[in-house]
Amino acid sequence: MQTETQKRTIVFDLDGVLWDDITAVLRMRMRTTETFFAQAYCEFVVTALSLFPKTMAKRVENLNKSALDEDAIAAASQLHGLGYDILVRTSNDTVDPNKLKKLLGKRGIPVQIDEPVCLSGKAAPVKGKMPIVMEDSTVSIIASLLRAIREDNRHRDDATFLLVKKDYNRFLGWFISKIDRNVVRLDNARNAPAAIDTMLRGGGHGKAKLKSTC
Repeated sequence: MQTETQKRTIVFDLDGVLWDDITAVLRMRMRTTETFFAQAYCEFVVTALSLFPKTMAKRVENLNKSALDEDAIAAASQLHGLGYDILVRTSNDTVDPNKLKKLLGKRGIPVQIDEPVCLSGKAAPVKGKMPIVMEDSTVSIIASLLRAIREDNRHRDDATFLLVKKDYNRFLGWFISKIDRNVVRLDNARNAPAAIDTMLRGGGHGKAKLKSTC
């Protein structure tokens, strides 16, 4: 029997999560993204661009949008099979939602796709409950946390994020996961179902215990 907590919607970010297009752009422009200095540079550039979603969207709009990230798709498929609703939210207003919905449907993942949202809108309540957000953008997570505090401090402890580790979010991602127990870093998007199960059971620092948002 599912609890109210378990019924929370799982929100997938688009650029960087369902499509790993940001990494693709970085690798086209750089010889390597694996060294400390390369990753620091990547994080500086992507963090700055994240403050301007339209500019970020232009950087990735010409990439092949049929190339879904297989790790994220595997996670979405498993979570759907466990009874979670899957919702896609993005700040990218160049996306064709019908095409995306059809593409994901072919992979056996029925989804809802919201209209483009601002950076802090990805964690907005769904039917009165705070969702669990799978995200790659540390800027978006910080904006969402600040919005939760500003609009209703009750939601502060219910704003839960799974931050997928990328070459461009390692340092700030590590920092915010250390100071906020509801930000959990994932080495791989495929780890999301296991991470959510751990959070439902309750965990130590960095493993948030999910709460009912009734």
